[in-house]
Amino acid sequence: MREELRKQTAQKNHNTSSDSDKAARLNKPIKELVDEPSGLLNSAQNSLQKQLERLKAAQEAHYTCEMRYALVLEGARDGLWDRNLITGEVYFSPRWKKIIGFEDDEFPNDYKALIKRIHPDDLKRVQDTVQRHFRGETDVYLCDFRIKHRNGSYCWVLARGASRRDDSGKVIQFAGSHTDITQEKKLEEEMLKTQKLESVGLLAGGVAHDFNNLLTAIVGNISVAKECLNEQDEVFDMLTAAEKASFRARDLTKQLLTLSKGGAPAKKVSSVAQLIRETARLSLRGSNVNCRCHLPDKLWLAEIDEVQISQVISNLAINAKHAMPEGGIVTIKADNIIINEDRCRSLKNGKYIKIIIKDKGCGIKKENLHKIFEPYFTTKESGTGLGLATSFSIIKKHHGHIEIESEPDMGTKVQLYLPASTHKKLAAQKKETTRKFRGKSLGKILIMDDDEIVCQALELLLKKTTDYETVFAKDGAETIRLYKKAKRAANPFGAVIMDLTIPGGMGGKETIEKLKRFDPNVKAIVCSGYSEDPVMSDYRNYGFCDMLAKPYRIEDMKKKLENLITCESICKH
Repeated sequence: MREELRKQTAQKNHNTSSDSDKAARLNKPIKELVDEPSGLLNSAQNSLQKQLERLKAAQEAHYTCEMRYALVLEGARDGLWDRNLITGEVYFSPRWKKIIGFEDDEFPNDYKALIKRIHPDDLKRVQDTVQRHFRGETDVYLCDFRIKHRNGSYCWVLARGASRRDDSGKVIQFAGSHTDITQEKKLEEEMLKTQKLESVGLLAGGVAHDFNNLLTAIVGNISVAKECLNEQDEVFDMLTAAEKASFRARDLTKQLLTLSKGGAPAKKVSSVAQLIRETARLSLRGSNVNCRCHLPDKLWLAEIDEVQISQVISNLAINAKHAMPEGGIVTIKADNIIINEDRCRSLKNGKYIKIIIKDKGCGIKKENLHKIFEPYFTTKESGTGLGLATSFSIIKKHHGHIEIESEPDMGTKVQLYLPASTHKKLAAQKKETTRKFRGKSLGKILIMDDDEIVCQALELLLKKTTDYETVFAKDGAETIRLYKKAKRAANPFGAVIMDLTIPGGMGGKETIEKLKRFDPNVKAIVCSGYSEDPVMSDYRNYGFCDMLAKPYRIEDMKKKLENLITCESICKH
């Protein structure tokens, strides 16, 4: 009973309290009753606003990251691929498809479609590399191979990838990228060609001096023998033929020397159009092949070695002639172009003259195209295999580019790029002046040469054909001693002929420097079997008055000596 009374009292008190709270709330001002839920709502809104701001920042960061990633891939020319080995699903990114010439919707996301486009010669190597990675032998997959482009050609790609495995170690996903390395491969091929050519050139440079010394002795003795005969004599014709053969051997050596690092082109501002017309006409004269030149009137000038570029045009014109034994037409076009994009990575941006030489001859087999610039490679029965190799070397030394496209029975197209000159006009040609001679003079000349055979031939030749007194020296030291002695005795040498290279001794380059310190007016001719040496092509800047390339005709030596010794004008340095 007492407990029941306690509960009733407590309930009454609770009701009274509740009624008091209700009364208190009812007694509150209406504004306070409205503001209370508004404050809660504002707090919720602020919290939501902050969450929205964080979400927006995260989205912007994600977008920025995606854009940065996309730009990196675009700049790196990378295309992405992904292969799920469980479901068989394959993904190729739009950039991946663009590498081989397709738009995103034009190439299927199909693994078999990729396999069909890999070059047959590369497929096994690619598959072996993948399997080694799947077996865990490599941490990453790395392989370069050729893949067929939409236009039918093959481009090179570098594939990089990694795999994801399940708990048992089995590969379940394989993903990575393809990088277009076609241009890098072309540059690599050109570097290999250049290295091969330089190796041949170094070999040629090593033997050229001795070889041309022997030819000089041969040509010299032939000349002496011819002086003893009448032109009507049958033996005279035989000796003339032998002399011509000797100079053909010299020309072969010169082609080899052109391949070497030495022999920088002796450049001058020239008209490429005029050079093309003259060279093509001479190269095809007398054949059943005609030449059609399409050369604009305002074709830019170029700073070139006219002899070397003429050799290139001649080589290509003759190749075209040989490709059309039954006759035909060689078309030569030239244009002014500006390279300011990634169209040819072996050339710097700037102005160029583009020359295209086309024929409709037998063409070149696909398996031989990559060999055509190699020294001694030829498919001709009578060819030397030096024409295109020499042309490649010459164009490279002119900081240009050469490339060839050809298909069997479809003809050949050669494209040349030569840097254009900044000059807009050719240099004014100096008028030839007639030199007055005092008549034949009994001069004294000093000849420096270490080859005894050459000295004997020259001594006999000069004695038989001229009135010059000759003295021989074996090296630079003896040459300087003899020259000073004659000068001090008031019986000086009228001219000095110096071999450029003296094995184990002082050569012509060092000797002329010391002679000019003693006698600034020394008249010297540099002579060498290595005709492509920079001293030979720019002899005046080294202190010489003239040059003789071995082997040479005695008429050439006599003319140069006469110009130096009997001419009224003296050599200017």
